[in-house]
Amino acid sequence: MEEEKDNPPSSLSAKPSLRWGILRKAFLSRDNSSHTDTTTATSEMGEKLKLISRKTGQGFNLIKSQLINKNKITSTLDEQHLGDESNDIYVSYTLPLDTAPTLIMRSKRIIELGAGYGLAGLVIAAGIDVSEQVPEVLNTFDIIVASDCTFFKEFHEGLAKTVKSLLKVSEASEAIFLSPKRGNSLDKFLEKVNEIGMHYSITENYDKEVWQQHQKFLQGDDSWPNYEKDHSYPLLVSITF
Repeated sequence: MEEEKDNPPSSLSAKPSLRWGILRKAFLSRDNSSHTDTTTATSEMGEKLKLISRKTGQGFNLIKSQLINKNKITSTLDEQHLGDESNDIYVSYTLPLDTAPTLIMRSKRIIELGAGYGLAGLVIAAGIDVSEQVPEVLNTFDIIVASDCTFFKEFHEGLAKTVKSLLKVSEASEAIFLSPKRGNSLDKFLEKVNEIGMHYSITENYDKEVWQQHQKFLQGDDSWPNYEKDHSYPLLVSITF
């Protein structure tokens, strides 16, 4: 049995067991282990992590980023907010506006749900004139954007009702979701969308560059080990009345 545990998992169903095994070894590791034993164990664990980790080295890499030195930050920033620690790290994001298609969101009321890093909202805000005053919210928005918001089934009904309560009814409006299927979580959310009387469409190939990256990862690109379409590739979902 011990030999079977050390063998690489032959199916996706074996990966959760391997994850728990790695976690167990981490908890059972002792501080008084020899350096040789620790190094060997760390190496073995690293190899097993490669079999199960979905962590990507660069992802789809559509928004470029780079680490920048504190001294290179423009002098217009208020230095007192930058901190005095020598190990401060700053990241510069380059929004892809120069090569982006013409935005069709001018003079529209837009809201982003589940912002996370808020990159979608930042791209939109950088490309259009943004008004900060939103006196009314119910059924006043032309466009809703959301990313990775459909994973937790207990929130599906509330999320669907939120979309319905925010989109304009008097004229054309649309909610744009980007989300992987994640088992049946996306399907379950879309069932709730139908139940409240709204309609949806799903587009798999919505961007040439994203699709090319997707095909590359499916073929086993090393920058994204264990890439799984169901877990990692975001589908474009359009929700309307």
